[in-house]
Amino acid sequence: MLLNSAANDFVLLVPICLIFIGVFSIILWLQHRQIHSLFWLAIGAVSAGAGLLGQSLIPAEALFKWAFWLAFIYLTTFIALAQAIALRFHTQISWSFCFVILVLNQIGIFYYSFIDEQISVRYAINGLSIFLIFSHILPAIYRAKMRHQFDQWLKRCAVLMMACLFFREVLLIYLVFNVNPTFNYSQSYIGFLTQFIGLFFQLLFAALLIGTGIQDTLIALDKERNFDDLTGILNRRSFFEKASHYLPVDSKHSNVLFMCDIDYFKQVNDQYGHAAGDQVLKFFADKVSSLLRSNDLFARIGGEEFVCILCDVSLPQALEIIENIRHILSTNVVSPEIPVLVTASFGAVQLDQYNVLEDALKHADQLMYQAKLAGRDNIQHRLIK
Repeated sequence: MLLNSAANDFVLLVPICLIFIGVFSIILWLQHRQIHSLFWLAIGAVSAGAGLLGQSLIPAEALFKWAFWLAFIYLTTFIALAQAIALRFHTQISWSFCFVILVLNQIGIFYYSFIDEQISVRYAINGLSIFLIFSHILPAIYRAKMRHQFDQWLKRCAVLMMACLFFREVLLIYLVFNVNPTFNYSQSYIGFLTQFIGLFFQLLFAALLIGTGIQDTLIALDKERNFDDLTGILNRRSFFEKASHYLPVDSKHSNVLFMCDIDYFKQVNDQYGHAAGDQVLKFFADKVSSLLRSNDLFARIGGEEFVCILCDVSLPQALEIIENIRHILSTNVVSPEIPVLVTASFGAVQLDQYNVLEDALKHADQLMYQAKLAGRDNIQHRLIK
């Protein structure tokens, strides 16, 4: 069934919306150059809008003259969109594969425009090329690591669009070769519907790609706010925000807090330089983190001083964990360039005995100082008066 003139006028909204999406995406990209997918999304949206606008304005009887260039624009659109999605998942399209598909597509379009003019066959060829362009990036997207929920939605939408492209191609081939060889896809309600499905996916991909960029920014800000730049563990402010939940008033479990200070850190800085000192801090944080559990709280609270809350452990159990940390640290050199053994002095307290975090930290700090006086590289858990 062919579209009436009112529907044809309504179809003009599709290319206008696509061009608007492209302009909006390029404005966002200019403000956030690190989100490269926005650039390719803009190219795809503008070229799709331009192609559909041209197709809507060109008289049907003259369409075959422009089919070669319109097909080129449409395929370029989906190459750009595939690249936008691929970049989001830290991969790329195969430019050589896309070039081969583009050349073969244009040969087919040329033949069925100027030698054996068949409009629906042209659509079938172009649709198959688009399907192949998208299908070749799916394995890499499937294997990619998802950073947050927006990535999961983007991945699912890419698969859903592939399914729609496949169904469209099968339906078009069936209509052309089994129902009506002269079927005019571009002026049919099926063509009208697929245009709006294409617009829907373009809007969806634009929203998701913009959403992933915003989410990345929020994650980066949260990391900057809550984590120590040098070591990557929690910073002082974040530790104090989270630690109150581990006190007896908020927890039914037994928790142990310990503070530790790297021994002879000033001598390392003096002998090897401040860059080496930074390496020692990273080494210390990495080693301790690797020996803790996911529910433990570990933070750098200043200089070479660290604090940790061990969750759901008694004091004897905690002392075993801390002793293991102390032993591992004191038997591993930082690196061949910095051949020093990192030791630390530890002070541990049972959090159940405190209602105020500052009191627990004060006593742990006193115990840590007591460990320093006792010769360093040891653990103290009882204050000696």
